[in-house]
Amino acid sequence: MATGKGPPKLKLTGSNMSSGVVQVPLSTDIELSGDFELPTTPLSPSSAFSTSKVVKISQSYIDAILLCHWDNILGPRLEHVWYVDGCSKPHNSTLRHICSQVLSGEICRDVSCSQIDYKFYDMPDKSIVVPAFIFSAQTDHGLGMHAIAFVVPNSELSIYLKHHGLIQCWMTRLIGKFRMFLNKNQCENGLNELTEWLQNCLEMLSSLQEFGLPATVQLLDTAFSPSHNLEQTFLRQAIASHLMTFGRSLVIGKLPERVNLVIHTLSMFNSECERAVSRRVIYPILWAYHHDLALQGSLKSANGSFNLPMREMLCGQYPSSIIDVQNRDVKQSPHCQEHIIRHYETIKNELICLHYEHSNAQDFNAGFYVVFYKQQTIRESLVQNLLNEISKLPAVCGVREAHIAQFMRLLQRKALSLIRYVETETIFPFSNRGSVHPRGLKKIKTDFNLALEGDFRIVIATAEKLKPGFYHLLLGERKYDVEHLPNMTDIL
Repeated sequence: MATGKGPPKLKLTGSNMSSGVVQVPLSTDIELSGDFELPTTPLSPSSAFSTSKVVKISQSYIDAILLCHWDNILGPRLEHVWYVDGCSKPHNSTLRHICSQVLSGEICRDVSCSQIDYKFYDMPDKSIVVPAFIFSAQTDHGLGMHAIAFVVPNSELSIYLKHHGLIQCWMTRLIGKFRMFLNKNQCENGLNELTEWLQNCLEMLSSLQEFGLPATVQLLDTAFSPSHNLEQTFLRQAIASHLMTFGRSLVIGKLPERVNLVIHTLSMFNSECERAVSRRVIYPILWAYHHDLALQGSLKSANGSFNLPMREMLCGQYPSSIIDVQNRDVKQSPHCQEHIIRHYETIKNELICLHYEHSNAQDFNAGFYVVFYKQQTIRESLVQNLLNEISKLPAVCGVREAHIAQFMRLLQRKALSLIRYVETETIFPFSNRGSVHPRGLKKIKTDFNLALEGDFRIVIATAEKLKPGFYHLLLGERKYDVEHLPNMTDIL
């Protein structure tokens, strides 16, 4: 029997035994969780991101704000995180997961489109919800997708939803300005400016929680209570103008209690959602004007002077009333059709001034001026009849509050009837994007008993909130406002 040699012995060497191996100590004390991340997990330099802190926010339902962008090689990348001081700090693995979720589905998006999209992510395993704004902007390698995301705990979702529309208006403007810095390849300056803007926004949201209006306004806090004495003519003008300007008003005066009295009175003609984005004044705090709040107040200086924030008012979605409690004066910013045009011009000039580093956006346009219309010149009867009826009712057991609520329901019913009427009975169908023929407009006023200009404005403002775009359909271009408004001489 032939015998052969056995296989050669293999010699094991001890050199480089731990190369490429992550050593994890065996222990039974490790508790796995949704945010578990091994401390020895290797991260590439591209995973690094910068951070900053938003301070002096007393109440915030936002734990952190993320800025991320899509990298064509590495995919979703987290660029910067703003932590809110005093709030829980999300784990880094949670932040990267949010970044991946927000941008992973945007690979096929057309980056040349300038539209800002809104998305909402629910992450129950992390106990958070993430509202995100997706937009395209310049990067080092051309146009790319970016996102700004908010980290909100599940327990604070109801509060965020009340402020969502307000935040969306603010973020649309902020993203437009941030894009301008990115297009000029000034990312660091853009981050500094964005930090300041976000600080102002979070301070405003905090003030809404501390000094906002309650969901239900008490009669004792309004001018409808017998304990308060407010001139009826001024009250009628303020309420009528407030309804004409879509429930948006700025109340100014020297005495905080008088300013708050008017704010609480006007808030009875707003919905609960609009009261959630309204704020009263608190002495000696002097807040800056913020556009798209439903109701807000501002205090005059000791000598009675007040600088009207014209540019900020034109940045709002709707026109606004300016109610001076001290001088018993009620004015309105440009009406809806003119306001839309001036809103566009203001935002455009603001971006142009950022591009050319101009110090003051109003000075860029030498012919920039705004005409404010006096409400006294616009006749109406709806509010006058309401005040006459309220004066005959007892101020007990919620009778007057119920009557005002019924007035608002009837106003909405009338507005809804007007919408249906225009859809079916006018010369042009609702699908037509042009305006209604003047003969049809005259017939509408006759059929709905809206002969007075003020009554007509109140009803169509209510209809516009129920069906956005209705105002433009009914009144067409800016020509109607110019031809049908009284002669105005007040230019501020």
